[in-house]
Amino acid sequence: YIHQTTDGGLNWIQRTDIQLYFTNDIYFTEIDTGFVTDGFGIDLYKTFDGGLSWLRDTTIETAHYFNYFPNKYHWILNGGVGQLWETTDNGFSWTEISGNIPSGGFGRFQAPKEWIGYAVGAVGLILKYEDTSYVPLELISFDGKIEKDKVFLYWQTATELNNRGFEIEKSFDKENWFKIGFVEGRGTTTDINYYSYIDSEISSGIQYYRLKQIDYDGSFEFSNIIEVNIDLDIISYHLFQNFPNPFNSSTVIYFQVPGKSLINIFVYDIKGEKILELVNDEKEKGLYKAELENVNLPSGIYFVRMITSTGFSAVIKITLIK
Repeated sequence: YIHQTTDGGLNWIQRTDIQLYFTNDIYFTEIDTGFVTDGFGIDLYKTFDGGLSWLRDTTIETAHYFNYFPNKYHWILNGGVGQLWETTDNGFSWTEISGNIPSGGFGRFQAPKEWIGYAVGAVGLILKYEDTSYVPLELISFDGKIEKDKVFLYWQTATELNNRGFEIEKSFDKENWFKIGFVEGRGTTTDINYYSYIDSEISSGIQYYRLKQIDYDGSFEFSNIIEVNIDLDIISYHLFQNFPNPFNSSTVIYFQVPGKSLINIFVYDIKGEKILELVNDEKEKGLYKAELENVNLPSGIYFVRMITSTGFSAVIKITLIK
């Protein structure tokens, strides 16, 4: 029978609701979703309620033990001598693997990467699996430099897989990041590709940049963070877009001041009524930030306006979602 523990192994419960007197292997991909093979190497059973009930998978002819890829929903079921079954959707559908499989059988398999793996076979064989159709994104380099009061960002990739593109994110403190642009990707390719982006809204001091690479399915990964030290004389006022935007409970707004002046920053609702005061202070030349947090406001669109004693005025739109 299958035995189950609910207290870290201190006690075990014999599950008699599934009539498997011999079991060979078991694999749970979620807290409630699991699979088990019987000891005769014939049947595969699956549960979707944490083992309370089990169903026999009649699409599988023989079932011995499981072999896994890094993606927990992608695995191979060893069915015995010369029989392998593959699933990429957590056991909902199966494809029988055919091809260069040793006649003496196929042993345990391990895949350190999604596209490459190793297995043991009969009479001392060690087998290598390589899926040449799988092309992960490989970022070769990402860097930036100052050119004519602008930051020129450039990067290159060696391979790409389903790459929708890159969001370019910027920060003044390596904690609060905001999106400043997007560059389309090349989809799937094994060619070396070159990308670039120009940030023209810069301020004096260190600025940080990173790439958010996004696939067509919405999954994403961040690149390494680079920093660019900009030695500029701040000669103009600027109100930067807040981040995050939309936001839930808090957001950060940066602004720069070229010289000593009185700074007022207010929040207005969609009707144009003033509802919050973020800044009312005299500031010296420099880069500053204002934080809007834990606001008791309903979801909606609001406007942030910066006014100075020198006559400068700027407005950004922010969105609160609760």
